[in-house]
Amino acid sequence: MIISLLDISLQQCFLYSIAVYGIVVSFRMMNFPDLTVDGSFTLGGAVLSSMITANYPPLIALPLVAVAGFAAGSATVFLNRKLGISKILSGILIMMVLYSINLRIMGKANISLLRLPTLFSAYDTDDALKVLIFGGISVVFLICLAYLSMTRLGLFIRATGDNEFMVQTQGVNTDWLFYTGIGVSNALVALSGAFVVQNQGFADVNMGIGLIITALAALIIGESFIAALVSIKKFVFSKKTIDIFSNTKISLLPWSTISELFSALTGAFLYFLIISICLRLGLAPTDLKLATGILVILGISVRLRGPMVETYVRGRL
Repeated sequence: MIISLLDISLQQCFLYSIAVYGIVVSFRMMNFPDLTVDGSFTLGGAVLSSMITANYPPLIALPLVAVAGFAAGSATVFLNRKLGISKILSGILIMMVLYSINLRIMGKANISLLRLPTLFSAYDTDDALKVLIFGGISVVFLICLAYLSMTRLGLFIRATGDNEFMVQTQGVNTDWLFYTGIGVSNALVALSGAFVVQNQGFADVNMGIGLIITALAALIIGESFIAALVSIKKFVFSKKTIDIFSNTKISLLPWSTISELFSALTGAFLYFLIISICLRLGLAPTDLKLATGILVILGISVRLRGPMVETYVRGRL
């Protein structure tokens, strides 16, 4: 039973963690509360399932999935930056538009992939190998995003989220940074949707509903868990720890962003583990959204009492 719970939790964790990475980019790095993700997650599944049913190889479909997700994020930024619509409303509008677009792409409300070749078809009977493959995919995305945060582009993206006006004084066009950051965020979410569709064997037009809450719940759980570990470490080793990274290039790395990415991965695992345990204990599947909402409320309310209160006051969830 324990092995089964861990297997299911890890599979879901690794695939959905890619979407949580996207939330890290938009909500944390760019301070942009993007609600487009509910639609772009389904968009990724819709594009991939439609191309697979049209006999295109999944590897050819994945780049188009990323482009479609990037375009969805760029549309949200266009409404916000060029038309003056608020960030939240821009995301809601594009999410609503994507519902119709996804239906157009799929041609019907759901598409089955059970008898069609996918990237994971050869590993359906080997759960351990699937976990390793999913984990490898998730870690590759984590490393790529960590590297991006260390580059000049990543520096400008993070700086724009912290203080846009300061970046503008350096002669940098922040509009293009928002297009890039939110586009990458939605591309990651769309790719996550494409991977999830291949794993579960079908695409549904409603599969993205509530994804933003699921991703935020995972991120908040992960941040709280990592913060607790850091607090325990400081308490236990406060007098024994030596800062070996002082005055070195290692200390200049964007550790806060890297920590957020690890929090996303850790939180995704803990979230799906909690959900799996609750289902085994008798929680009705129809109550999953309720349970997720309660987790988010508890996570935010607890953190509001801690040192993160300034972050929430500034508008970051």
